[in-house]
Amino acid sequence: VAIIGKAMGPWTLGYNGFGVQDFLMKTILEPDVIRKSLAKLGEISVMFANLQVKAGADIICFPDHATGDLVSPQMYHDFLTDLHKQLTPRIGAPLILHICGNTVKRSRWFHEEGFDCFHYDTKTDLHDLIETIDHKNHKISLVGGVDNPQTLLFGTPDDVKKQCFEVAEAGVEILAPECAIPLLTPNKNLKAIREAALEIMEKN
Repeated sequence: VAIIGKAMGPWTLGYNGFGVQDFLMKTILEPDVIRKSLAKLGEISVMFANLQVKAGADIICFPDHATGDLVSPQMYHDFLTDLHKQLTPRIGAPLILHICGNTVKRSRWFHEEGFDCFHYDTKTDLHDLIETIDHKNHKISLVGGVDNPQTLLFGTPDDVKKQCFEVAEAGVEILAPECAIPLLTPNKNLKAIREAALEIMEKN
């Protein structure tokens, strides 16, 4: 069984340190302050990730929530692409980037930033995402595909399996909930993800 650790990226830590609204305002009014802060916060991300690797984590999930709902693709590129390139080689495990929301227009940079896998939100059009990240050339793997607020929380195991089969057919390699699992999600729906994965492996 793989042990997946989790270390928040500098942008996410910035939200928590400044408050989302103040942080985003400063990216416009005081961009140099934000760049210096992100560099320092990135050191925390690397340190915490490597402590988890040292403790036995096989993989690190790296949520950095520069979501399309709040941040333009250009802002993402200007503030984070080079910083991610500096941070990722210093973490001693494969890395899964996670960003909530629609991420198609920033996904072109994920591979060059050094991430091995992208955990996507179902708000993102999967076919557009696959085309944008050049998935056919296996530059970066995809994890996710199961809608949380509808399919997992209110659907049936058959609904979950159907969604798993669809995204696997499209090219998603690792089936998973799209983000944090609602606490009232039925266990049978979570188990259906594993059952679907086993059925897919048997067919292949």
